Amino acid sequence: ALDINTGYLAYDAVTYNVWMNANSFDTWARLVGIGNLGGGNPHSFLTVACGRLNDNLAFNATTTDGTSEVEIDYTGALSTNVWYMVTWSQDANAAKLHINGELVNEAAIAAVPAGQTVADFYIGKAMWGDPLYNGKLDGFQIFGSALSNEQVQTLYLLQSPPDVDDEAPEITSSPADVTLSDPG
Repeated sequence: ALDINTGYLAYDAVTYNVWMNANSFDTWARLVGIGNLGGGNPHSFLTVACGRLNDNLAFNATTTDGTSEVEIDYTGALSTNVWYMVTWSQDANAAKLHINGELVNEAAIAAVPAGQTVADFYIGKAMWGDPLYNGKLDGFQIFGSALSNEQVQTLYLLQSPPDVDDEAPEITSSPADVTLSDPG
């Protein structure tokens, strides 16, 4: 279950899916940030530029007690102003990252963050003072299970990138907040 209004996040497995079209890849800018700050607190996030390796897309998740973190980096290159379907999931065994329906990296994880109370759930913003995501997002989805590689591939084949003639909501910011504007 996910209730963003009350800040309660409880799952044994989860998959997030979103279409992204970045204007820039600012280091540590988040597509999604979930969890609590501070040592020992569980959290996870997807960033467009992780500050490691080639500064590429990455998914990070901590174990239930927040003491151990798995880092899943995409080693390929993404282009600005191109739509990508990005899917990331985790369960008690593994965390996986898919781009356009293809598994690009995975790692074992000791435990999935389950049933914790979370202070923050952000789209386009980090829990830290990192840069805001600069680009368009569309079709954000949350599934209450870790989709299989085949299910993610099917999801990609059944969806299509947002129509270039349809404007997806653009993320803009002010010093105090992040807003989504619907052009329709």
